[in-house]
Amino acid sequence: VLYKITVDNGAEIVVYEKAADESLTVTAADKKNMIFVGWEYEGKTVSSDKTYTFTVKENASLNAKYITSYKIHLDAGLADAEYEAVTVGEGQDYTLPVPVLENYYFLGWYDGIMPYTDENGNSLKPFSAPYDVTLKAEFREKPVYTVIWQSIYTDENGQEAVYAEESQTKHLDEQVTLTAVAVPDNRFVGWYDENDRLVSQETDYTFTVTSDVTFRAKYEEAFTVSVLFGSGSGTYAKGTVIEVK
Repeated sequence: VLYKITVDNGAEIVVYEKAADESLTVTAADKKNMIFVGWEYEGKTVSSDKTYTFTVKENASLNAKYITSYKIHLDAGLADAEYEAVTVGEGQDYTLPVPVLENYYFLGWYDGIMPYTDENGNSLKPFSAPYDVTLKAEFREKPVYTVIWQSIYTDENGQEAVYAEESQTKHLDEQVTLTAVAVPDNRFVGWYDENDRLVSQETDYTFTVTSDVTFRAKYEEAFTVSVLFGSGSGTYAKGTVIEVK
């Protein structure tokens, strides 16, 4: 007994005659401006592969199903990036690349004021525009904060005084490295935060900006001792006992 298998592969209709339990391989045609989505048998999708092999059991009709394809052109906006157009089928979800712009948040891909994706590039809904579109990357600047750092020493009256002060504006999550300056006749002790807590004893202190902040490099009075013959030379804080050998 031979069974008739009618195949619409998207380009032509072909009728095969096969015996029971014989295998048959069919391949969907490429169609301009169309995306193949699957082989359909009796209203149900039996395979999403363009080339499909199955075992003949009865008379059957197979149809290659397609959806219309469109191009999404991408304008990276402020970001220094170029992207090729993305092909998407009508009714399909899609994911677009995420451009990176320093000190900015990526908000999504937009057509004017209408968002097409979220901040991860994922479509907000299946593609429905019946035409090619151009989407633009939209960004929002990260918050800007002020970083202040001071060099604090003890003056001749025993009071804390500012030897030097600098400030910069930085964006959220930027890294900043502060370097303690040299203060004459003083020795660097450490970096302190606004609550007078020691945060580092290294002259270079690196941190991530999360808010307006002030750091203080503190110093103590120091003297330089030079030993001509023997050991013990160095810079010492006032009151330090030195053993000279």
